[in-house]
Amino acid sequence: MNALIKTLLSGGLTLLITACGGGGDNKPLIAENLGPGNPTISPSSPDRTGWTDFKKLLVASDGSLSLGDPNGVNETRDTGSKIVFFNAAQGNNEQAEVYWWNGENIIDATGSSTNSNGDEYGVNPLKPNENAIKAFANMADSANDERLKTHQTTDRDWFVEGLAGGFPDWFLFKRGQIHSEFNSYLLGGRSEQEPMLVAGYGEESEGRAVFEVGSAFNPLLTHNYGKTINWIHTHLFSIEFRRMRISLLGTSKAESRNGEGPVSFVMEDCKMFNPNGNALTYLPQKSTIYRSIVSHSWHGDPGHVQGYYGSGAKAQVTFEDMIFYKNGFKEDPLTNADPRRDIFSRNIYQGGGARMGHIYRGIISADGGSGGPQMRYGGLLENSLIIEGYFYSSTSSNNENGNNPTEWLEAEGQAGQSAQVKNNVQFIFENGSPEDPDNPETDLRSQPGWGYSLSGASYGSMVSGNIISAAMLIDDLGGTAGAATGIKISSSPYEFYADGVPVTYAQKDNQIINNIIYRTRFGIAVSGDATDIRNIEIKDNIVVSFDDPLRNSAESLSASSQLLLEDNTFYSPEALLEEPWIGSNQHIRSEDLTDAVSTAKTAENWPDPDRTLKRYVSEELGLTLLDWADDQNIPQSQKNERIAAGEAYDPSGMKTFMAVAVNMRFGGKSAAPSSGKPALNGDYAWDERYTGQAVVNWVRAGFGQASTKLSEAPAE
Repeated sequence: MNALIKTLLSGGLTLLITACGGGGDNKPLIAENLGPGNPTISPSSPDRTGWTDFKKLLVASDGSLSLGDPNGVNETRDTGSKIVFFNAAQGNNEQAEVYWWNGENIIDATGSSTNSNGDEYGVNPLKPNENAIKAFANMADSANDERLKTHQTTDRDWFVEGLAGGFPDWFLFKRGQIHSEFNSYLLGGRSEQEPMLVAGYGEESEGRAVFEVGSAFNPLLTHNYGKTINWIHTHLFSIEFRRMRISLLGTSKAESRNGEGPVSFVMEDCKMFNPNGNALTYLPQKSTIYRSIVSHSWHGDPGHVQGYYGSGAKAQVTFEDMIFYKNGFKEDPLTNADPRRDIFSRNIYQGGGARMGHIYRGIISADGGSGGPQMRYGGLLENSLIIEGYFYSSTSSNNENGNNPTEWLEAEGQAGQSAQVKNNVQFIFENGSPEDPDNPETDLRSQPGWGYSLSGASYGSMVSGNIISAAMLIDDLGGTAGAATGIKISSSPYEFYADGVPVTYAQKDNQIINNIIYRTRFGIAVSGDATDIRNIEIKDNIVVSFDDPLRNSAESLSASSQLLLEDNTFYSPEALLEEPWIGSNQHIRSEDLTDAVSTAKTAENWPDPDRTLKRYVSEELGLTLLDWADDQNIPQSQKNERIAAGEAYDPSGMKTFMAVAVNMRFGGKSAAPSSGKPALNGDYAWDERYTGQAVVNWVRAGFGQASTKLSEAPAE
């Protein structure tokens, strides 16, 4: 490991981002580096603190330099990383060459590290000597080109159209160019530690490599035709998928042909922008999506559209340091000031997954079509910023159809836990607020202005340290929080038949503790069928509400052995219910919400609880809010109509914040701004100030809470 990488790792995340261009002298990493380093060995670990050190993924040639047999059982191919370059502007498919790695240098088919002119190919495949290498122009005939396609298998039971099954090959695409011609799937790799790498190459200042196929062949949109064993270990780095989808249907239950566990998939520093349809769906069983952007997905009627969707009972998908923004609309959110919403489409629709298989750490989920994240099969959500009209965890969905995502519940019973929701901040969002009117054809049930719900037969769940605030809705959007309930426990028993005998599970062993619910209409609500629930604890929460601090519409809730609410503090003008399951709580009656807020701030010693994203943008980031004139994507006729009506372009600060956040990347040309207006089409270095974790910590400080870090918040 070279000195710079050692320095980056020892310096932690702040120094790392400085080296990538987010602060300091804003210089990109020097050419001889393969990446700023990653202290973890596994490329799909959820515990990253930096970017992957790709040199660790290169496998040296075995010396044979053999391309092997592209169409049959492969026993002669070189076992090392085959390196192939694609340059849409200057490449030549006839003259292109294939390269290898000797442990120190890029070498050609003769084993030489130089071309016929004596020019070195380089020591970094991501930054080769472009005057020395011979690149392909495209992958238009890759299925028939033995230089590109090889695989290793004992039969045809895998993606036969894939390019590198069983081999850790590198397919590298010129940064800053549009690559649109493919005819094979970019799938392959030997293992999680030796994946196939699909990445941008060249200077970081040139931008990501861009994949844009239109209606032509999509190399990452396929079906495994029911195959349960595959060679899929693919790592994507620094690719922008422009108006494209990624869907590998069926791979969520596939095992690797290497016999070492599930297939794997990593996306790092990628951007999925403005797809007409679902953006990410049906990912391989073990997937990690890291420091990437998914934004502006949409699709007209009929059908639903999601930023992320998954199903099945085995999926283990980690989203870390991710941004989901404006996904799930019925009209293009890029060119419509108020695109139509339905109640089915959103940023995150988790329609399946293994028990605790989904992990969301430090993400942003903002202004999806109808709300979310919908964690229908639970999982871990922590240190994340949620700007939505509701989000929830449960244990069931409506899409089973013979592929039962809850087979783990049926097989194991209520073992372990189904959800952890910790240290998140929600700014409650509502469609059609006074300062941000919505499309009159929007379904009014979308983004309804609710908080978090723990639903279904959730068990062993920990909901703690969260802040659910209506400050943005009231102060910036002119709303009233009229429907807002901070946290809701909604028990819906899950029933199935095992050998013809009905078995029912209800909520049990859940803890809702140490949360802050602020300026909502209602504080905590309990609903559903409580007949068989047991050992639910609601303790040590602080609630500031202007209506009922506690609402109960649950059936058959009569004992503290079912649910115990005690040691909470309520600031509200309304009385607290008296029920046998309600223990000792502190209730400070107030005249109205203003009085409740004032009393709570003093009593709890909160320095600044009314923080919102708009205030973060102006006070912490120092930015000036964007206005209608800054958005060149929206037609002028739409802008004129809204300007005449006195409608602000960005009343919540979300559009200004996201102008930077969704345009950040590894090695961006410019440092993220600290003053003035950002550009809607800017190219910014990844900057932690524009991440969910940073906003969460800033809001926590307003409530006198300590900062949290992902590395200090393990999954178990």
